[in-house]
Amino acid sequence: MTTYITPGISGRQEYNLYPESTAKAQELLKGKAVGQLVLLVSNDEGTLALAQAVQQALQKVNISVKINPVESETWIEKTTQSDGSDYDLTIASWNPDYPSANANLQPLFASSEIGSGGFNLGRYHNAEVDRMLAEAAALPMDEAKDKWANIDRLIAQDVPVVPLVFRRNAFLHGTGVSGFFVNPFPAYPNYLVVGVQK
Repeated sequence: MTTYITPGISGRQEYNLYPESTAKAQELLKGKAVGQLVLLVSNDEGTLALAQAVQQALQKVNISVKINPVESETWIEKTTQSDGSDYDLTIASWNPDYPSANANLQPLFASSEIGSGGFNLGRYHNAEVDRMLAEAAALPMDEAKDKWANIDRLIAQDVPVVPLVFRRNAFLHGTGVSGFFVNPFPAYPNYLVVGVQK
């Protein structure tokens, strides 16, 4: 799935522009020299496991990946503050702050979010996308739905990032718990209203 907008958000359209195909990847890479890529990651168990999976997947098409694990503070500095010249790939996660496609797309793909603490870690720059993001953000949510879908697809055609996982959470509670419910967005319990039944 190449869709960047979170499930449940207005403007999301499911599509897959690039179905997984090792044979197609090998065909596209035939005769091209790809040097060893550096994958900069935060040094935690979950991210390292994802990094190893990416490394193994790219080995199938003869792309060598060196994993460079660093402490979280170093990862943040290198990905959001530096020029990105000492790595080729990174693994990050994103959860939008509010239920809008703008919260998925603008922080990750607007060129204004490159460096200076921004989260455009792929350093994606597309003037047309920047223009479309500003235009869609100025519209009411119901009017912007199709525009967000078009922006999402346009970005996906350039492949600045590859979605690896859409995480889902599961929450359990006992029968003696009152007021427990999971909000539609963000999909977490509201612990301010949870109590114990008497």
